[in-house]
Amino acid sequence: MQQVYESTAAKQITLKEILERPIFQHITFIGSDEALKRTVDWVHVIEVADVEQLLNGKELILTTGLGWHNDEELSLSFLNQLIESGAAGLCIELGTYTDRLPEAMIQTAKAWDFPLILFHEQVRYVDITQDLHSFFIHRQYTLMRDLEILSQTFNQMLLHGRGVRALLQELNAQTGLDLFYLPVQGESEFVPEVTAAREQQFVSRWLENKMEDRVFVMHKPIMVLDQYFADIVVYGNGRELTSFEELAVDRCATAVAQEVMRTAYMEERKRYRDEMWIHEWLSGDHHEEKLRRHLISHYGREEFSEACVCVMETSHLSLSASALEAWYVQKAMVARAAFEEKQILFLSTVLPQGPVYVLLDTAKSKRESFSKRMYKAFEQLRKTEAQEDKQLYDFAAFGKCLKQTSQIWRSFETAKETMTIQRKIGRLVMPFYENLHLLRTVHYMEEQGDLEDYIQDYLGEVISYDAQKNVRLLQTLKVYLECFGSKQATAKRLFVVRQTLYHRLDKIQELLGEDILEAPKRLSIELAIHAYEYKYGSVE
Repeated sequence: MQQVYESTAAKQITLKEILERPIFQHITFIGSDEALKRTVDWVHVIEVADVEQLLNGKELILTTGLGWHNDEELSLSFLNQLIESGAAGLCIELGTYTDRLPEAMIQTAKAWDFPLILFHEQVRYVDITQDLHSFFIHRQYTLMRDLEILSQTFNQMLLHGRGVRALLQELNAQTGLDLFYLPVQGESEFVPEVTAAREQQFVSRWLENKMEDRVFVMHKPIMVLDQYFADIVVYGNGRELTSFEELAVDRCATAVAQEVMRTAYMEERKRYRDEMWIHEWLSGDHHEEKLRRHLISHYGREEFSEACVCVMETSHLSLSASALEAWYVQKAMVARAAFEEKQILFLSTVLPQGPVYVLLDTAKSKRESFSKRMYKAFEQLRKTEAQEDKQLYDFAAFGKCLKQTSQIWRSFETAKETMTIQRKIGRLVMPFYENLHLLRTVHYMEEQGDLEDYIQDYLGEVISYDAQKNVRLLQTLKVYLECFGSKQATAKRLFVVRQTLYHRLDKIQELLGEDILEAPKRLSIELAIHAYEYKYGSVE
């Protein structure tokens, strides 16, 4: 494809280009051919000797030597400051304040390959600055124009769905940069192509060293919906990129992010509509052979080390059906990236009450448990939507982790049970079935219709006494048991004096018996307290 910019537009302005301008035709140049390649970003007139804090780098300095001409030590200090500040070169007018440069100044400049430009007659620096500033501005205008053309080219490619590789090839065609695209999930793309061995070498070096390796000169992360999806990496053995090249890579990265989002959205939407078989799987309707064939054909394996179901509830959202579908798809895109980063295969579907995620463990190493990796990904998802108006993960529930994928319906049922318990007691920090403990027993008792009888059997007299006297015996009993019968710790937590606590404990023992700390009865009372809080809310 033909380049979209003039041959000079993508270049940095060099000292050689500047010295070819008519206003510099009668100068003496002291420096090497390499010095002529120095980049010049701007031009400044400086007549003071202390310049260290005045420069950003790559400036061409104009001076008459007024601030240092009579002092060799000061002149060397002036020159060294320019060199250390990264100035592009020094133009000196001879004749007004100095007829010649100190030899030490010339030798220092040569040693550092720092260019000196000598005017042998009086010159109007105002004419030089005006000429060069116009030159810089024109070049900047050309650069921005060509960037706009390149951006339009990227946009046209996006509209035609040309894909990520085509975008990278266009960037390479317009800049000549060698680069590669490395997604979190999927194969790398090198433009231009390299051998498989060289590709593996570059990927390994990038993963190990990132930008600390001098072969890599620029890197742009590809972020979609605040999630990290890939990297674009430019390599070239430490070469310095021009402004145009840096901006072109940035524009390409933006286009790639849009393409990744478009592709991911379309894939997620297709999954959303096609994965009706998950409904049957969750209902336990798939026989072993059918499930085995489906898993092999779609995911390349028939068994996973563990599986778990996560359910979410969205009855609180007031969105149209189409808006809700688009929102679900967007959420699933982000969730897929979060879970698959933790080596968890992500499948999703939607039931009337809300989205359902099926999570399958693909990790070969067990350095971190499946549950822990799920929780980390879940916390990441909660954080991503913390500032949003609508939250999906604020009310989610995970079922039991199972070893057999054919039994996924059991995880689904326990996830719904976890959600039911959350509706009763409020949002759980860790909404996992395995963390419910006594709440599972309490929930079962409620389903059997035994909950209220159990509460009354073990706490009825304490509850009645509290209702009559308002002395908070139930709260005292709960804290006393949590403190393992330590009266000092109980008084401290309740913020009461010892005498008050002793009086309450005497009354509790009078109502419930003196054996409340003995194992069988203590466990029964603790279960009754959990049941009470499950049904009526916290006693504290």
